[in-house]
Amino acid sequence: MTTETELTFDGFAAFEPGIVVKPWSYHPRLLGDNDVEINILYSSICYSDIHTMRGDWGKTEYPCIVGHEICGLVVKIGKLVTEHKINDRVAVGPQVLSCHDCNLCSVNEEQYCSKRVFAYNDKYPDGQPTYGGYSKKIRINENHVVKVPDNLELKYAVSMTCAANTVFSPLKYYGAKEGMKLAIVGLGGLGHFAVMFANAMGCDVTVVSHSEDKKDLALNLGAKEFLLGTDENLKTNEYTFDMILSTTYNKNMNMELYLNLLKPSCKFIILGLQENKMTIPLHTIITHRIQVCGSVIGSAQDLKETFELADKHQIKPLLEYFPMTTNDINRALKRMVEGKVRFRAVLFNMDYVKTKFEPFSEIEP
Repeated sequence: MTTETELTFDGFAAFEPGIVVKPWSYHPRLLGDNDVEINILYSSICYSDIHTMRGDWGKTEYPCIVGHEICGLVVKIGKLVTEHKINDRVAVGPQVLSCHDCNLCSVNEEQYCSKRVFAYNDKYPDGQPTYGGYSKKIRINENHVVKVPDNLELKYAVSMTCAANTVFSPLKYYGAKEGMKLAIVGLGGLGHFAVMFANAMGCDVTVVSHSEDKKDLALNLGAKEFLLGTDENLKTNEYTFDMILSTTYNKNMNMELYLNLLKPSCKFIILGLQENKMTIPLHTIITHRIQVCGSVIGSAQDLKETFELADKHQIKPLLEYFPMTTNDINRALKRMVEGKVRFRAVLFNMDYVKTKFEPFSEIEP
């Protein structure tokens, strides 16, 4: 019989900067009293995975198993675990630990805890590395494991653990509500979730995009209007919106034109930031009393509410499914980098998932 210290988990790791994974087995940390062991059924690919694999965001410790959108079944629990039991359908997002004791943790904002630990390329307090969801199993502190509602399929819930939660959290925090005129900039992985969730919250949604061919998709997802992001169109729609959620940002964005879309005293919320610097027109902020805000991942409580809203409104994201094999993971990563995925790539573990998925996109708008 294999002992805890001899146990290995099988995964797929990056061994050097790039977007290539190879099979790799590692020794998991010992199952703690408050830990849950999960058989991973699904793991989505987030672009953060690619940035980490390439070393774009600072030092990456190789071998590195990425993946922070995870769904599966509980197979073991620590002796003090109270919230989960064997065979529970559960989800894990980008965060796997916090101090659970600070002012932020006490009000369900553990994603801002100074002692937070991320799902991969990070270390636990005892120095052990974290390994993510491109694997067959994972062990997580129970406070960062969220049950998935019975009627919400895991194959949809998995991409909500980061992407949907990342858009739901600021919509909730900054006060999105029924009847609010809300603009969503960008219609990719985050943007398509933002449209569906803002619509479910009763907002009057407009998608702003530089790609005219996304108009039909935006309307089919629930947007009431589509605004092609030309300078002329932006100028024509000044003082229109109560809130703007920007799921993308690049140095070519004319921030003055985008801020002018807002009514006075309203918020421009930034989620997607590919550049380290941005130019903000202070004159516009001051004279229009505009707030430029940011937001990171949501909390475990936010994820629970994300799932509840998705369950209630039967939200189904647009996903592509790939078997969790070396060749298929690398193929999915390549499609992500090439911008061909619509709109999230999901890996599924063929040991547990026997569903036959259509090639690439299972869902059409």
